[in-house]
Amino acid sequence: MPESPPRHPGRTPGRVNHTLDLSLKGALAGGRTYLGDLEAVHALLALYTQECIQGLVDMSLLKIGADTLQKHIEAEAQRLARVFLGKDATVNPVPGWNTPGKIDQFVKAQANIAEEDPALILFTVFITLAKTVLDAAHAADAGAPDDVWQFPLQQALNDTARLLIGVPARTYEAPGLPPE
Repeated sequence: MPESPPRHPGRTPGRVNHTLDLSLKGALAGGRTYLGDLEAVHALLALYTQECIQGLVDMSLLKIGADTLQKHIEAEAQRLARVFLGKDATVNPVPGWNTPGKIDQFVKAQANIAEEDPALILFTVFITLAKTVLDAAHAADAGAPDDVWQFPLQQALNDTARLLIGVPARTYEAPGLPPE
């Protein structure tokens, strides 16, 4: 007996077919950072966290005040929000993802953010990360054991990077695929 054609042509059972442009051409255009690359996103976030820590160091050395540190952290959070909303020509966004109405709505749902404005939603994510960084720095400075502050910091970096490329915070898997 001949095999019947698949019920959903082009669909691999158990896989989600992405509609986003994840092509190599889009990723490498102009040699810019590609926002669909987890390592690149992680590197952008690591740079942000380093800037937060450097600001804290500068504040402790009395080079800047707390208000200057807050303004700098907020300005960088706003800049990163524009970057991940696809409004920065220095990076290659993921078409169909790094746009208002896509990434922000996913992040809003996953991170349980009440804001409505796309830029404010992403701003909130970056400010939350900065708070985790500063809390970790204070814990380290107070002599807390490494595992007390390093794990939450690394977890926050990893979770935020995954969130920004569209990986759900919690993935629930069914015990099997439903019959087609």
